[in-house]
Amino acid sequence: MKSITVAIILLVLVQIDGGFAQVPMRLLSDRPSQSQSPYTVGSGVFLIQSGGQYETNYSPYIESFWGWSVSSVVRVGITDRFELNGAIGYADSRREFVSFPTLRLLGVNALSLGCRASLLENKGIISELSLNTDID
Repeated sequence: MKSITVAIILLVLVQIDGGFAQVPMRLLSDRPSQSQSPYTVGSGVFLIQSGGQYETNYSPYIESFWGWSVSSVVRVGITDRFELNGAIGYADSRREFVSFPTLRLLGVNALSLGCRASLLENKGIISELSLNTDID
């Protein structure tokens, strides 16, 4: 009986605590090599986004092609409406042509530093607007 009473008290306390919990901040991220959203990450947020892909293809002009790449983006929120960001990508690909030598590309294929400033917030029919700059 004592354990049932303790369980009920804990359940009531959890429900009361849940009623006063803060709403978690939404985190809208951008994926490397995808379109970018106008949202900044927020003050004091450090975000790392990584992704990769593998591709292979055959055609009459290129006898074979294969390649893989990985990329990462780092975003640091300075204020709620301003962030610094940077990206780096690394790739390895090989193209074997029908009548030419094999071409292999290996190394860093993207490097950028930039910032994003939120200019307008989403209110009613007015959409979010940001200024995003990059130095590649």
